[in-house]
This record gives sequence, structure tokens and C-alpha cells, in this order.
Amino acid sequence: MTDLSAVGTGHLRALRERLKVGRLADPLTRWDATDVPALVGLGCAEAARLLDAVLAERARAVPAPELVWTGPAPLHAAMLDTAVTLKQLFHRARRRVLVAGYSFDHGREIFAPLHTAMVQHGVTTDFFLHVPVADHERPALRATDTREALVRRKLTDFLAVNWPGAPYPALHYDPRPLEGPIWASLHAKCVVVDEAEALVTSANFTNRGQDRNVEVGALIRDPRYAGALAAQWRNAQAQGMFVRFEP
Repeated sequence: MTDLSAVGTGHLRALRERLKVGRLADPLTRWDATDVPALVGLGCAEAARLLDAVLAERARAVPAPELVWTGPAPLHAAMLDTAVTLKQLFHRARRRVLVAGYSFDHGREIFAPLHTAMVQHGVTTDFFLHVPVADHERPALRATDTREALVRRKLTDFLAVNWPGAPYPALHYDPRPLEGPIWASLHAKCVVVDEAEALVTSANFTNRGQDRNVEVGALIRDPRYAGALAAQWRNAQAQGMFVRFEP
């Protein structure tokens, strides 16, 4: 049975190009199909059809989720660094980015690549945020105007501390903790880029979460999953579960 699973995609593409220009023996010898013994003895046309099928199948295949990690790690661990992965995701953004988070600090540094993507490529960005409410602030929240003033102050402070400057992302928040004795938090931490890649992680967007804590996440390069995750947030916002902050 022909098995090409252990042969790298790049190697198969290079061999396919050599077949295209007709510089290989027909049928293929072990010298022509180095490291691809399954092709030895096949005619060039037959080998080309087989490689085309394998390469097409690999192009359709969804990569497995990749481990993303913050903190000390064992030697030779197969993992991605949280801070590096986040920066690379923002650099790759070309259309739209969605960020959901619970806690933020050092945001100017963390989100600088995303801000650059907005400036250079016109990327649109949505943030879904938790608005923290201290116990001593809760009695005043009974008044609507006081509640709106608190949200405005906290989200304005969020931008001042955690965002590099214009252009600004759209901000959305969960109003439930502000409207009554509901002890709930927007505790999710995730990033969706161009509805093609998603990072789901335990790490907050903080110096500790990105560099020092022990945190675990998964980078999922699957447009179906990334699109569904982004749609979940945007549909929830459209149905009133989140409120857009208007500066």
C-alpha cells in the first residue's frame, strides 16, 4: 500500500515540479524518488496524478491545534510561547480581529502589533471586555446615570492605559454585573484573526499572563472553528447580550 504520510509536503511539491518539467526517468527509479520509495516504479504520469491527489488532500486538511504555553517549560517541549504567538497573530491580521479578555495591563505593548495592523492594513477590531465593579461602587449603580458614568470612566481609562492611540477598537461589555446583584464575569480570553485563526487561552492580557504565570492555550488554525467563535460573540452582541461603548 502506498504511504506518503511520513514525507514532508515541501518535498512532495518539489518532486511534483520536477515531474512537470519532465526531467525524471519514466518509470521513476530510486534515484529519482529519493526519500519517496512508494513512487519507485511508477510512470511519471501516474506519479504526478498521485502527488496531485495527496497535495490537494493536504491542502484541505485542518492542522491539529497547537499547544500555547506561558511560564517555565520542560526541555525540548513542543509548544508555542503565548506572547510570541499573540504578536504573530496580530502581525498576520489583514481584515478583522476580535479580542475577548478579563484582565489587562501593559496593553500598549501587547496590542502595539494590532494597532499597527489597523493603521497599515485597515484592520477592524472588536474588544469584548469585563467591567470590574468594586463592592463600594455597587450601591451607586442603582441610578442609571451613575452606572453609565462608571462605565464611561472605566472604559475610557482602559483605552488610555492599554491602547496606543487612534484608530481605536470598538468596545463591548457585559451589562449584567452593572444592572443588579448578578455575580458574573466576562472571563473568556481569546483572539480571532480574520476568522481563520483562533487563540483560546487561560492567559489574561497582562504582563504576568503573557510572560510569568503558568498558562495554557490552544492555537487553532481552522476557519470553521474561528468563524464560529467570532460569530458567537458578534451574534451575542447583536442580540443585546453585550453593549457597545460609545466614547
